[in-house]
Amino acid sequence: MMTAACALAILAFLREAGVPAWVDGGWAVDALLGEETRPHADLDIAVPLAFEARLRAAAAAHGFAEVSAEPHNPVLRDELGRLLDVHFFDPAIVQDGPQGRPAYGAIAYDVGSFAGEGTIAGVPVPCVGAEYLVRYHTGYAFDADDVHDVLALHRRFGIPLPPEYAPYAGS
Repeated sequence: MMTAACALAILAFLREAGVPAWVDGGWAVDALLGEETRPHADLDIAVPLAFEARLRAAAAAHGFAEVSAEPHNPVLRDELGRLLDVHFFDPAIVQDGPQGRPAYGAIAYDVGSFAGEGTIAGVPVPCVGAEYLVRYHTGYAFDADDVHDVLALHRRFGIPLPPEYAPYAGS
């Protein structure tokens, strides 16, 4: 379980290590909403590729070890079972698209997607913006948490629902 206190502790040690990190995934949704709306299994963060070594060193110093086989988007776990899902991106690698998409690993972030600001337990955190979070919840087999997150962002910010989520709009 990734509690708000755990998420903030991780963000704090990364900040102290000089690692810029934007909250992504479910915690970004809740940060933008300004409240914890569901339990979280992990903390997703987006980090510039140039800070990979620094992030890995800081995480190791706090008891995190890699548990995934994906080097570009590692999942780290500590002795308490907390999961940190890291999405490295390289702003120098820009893919085609209306605004361009910095890429490196499995996720290509849109330029402008890191302008979100939210709070976790009242503490301000940088995060992926709401419209981008909705967009990034498409193109894969989603689960109940994804439906919850997309509907919450749709209802709070008026972001149009992607077609695959429209059948859940009444729930």
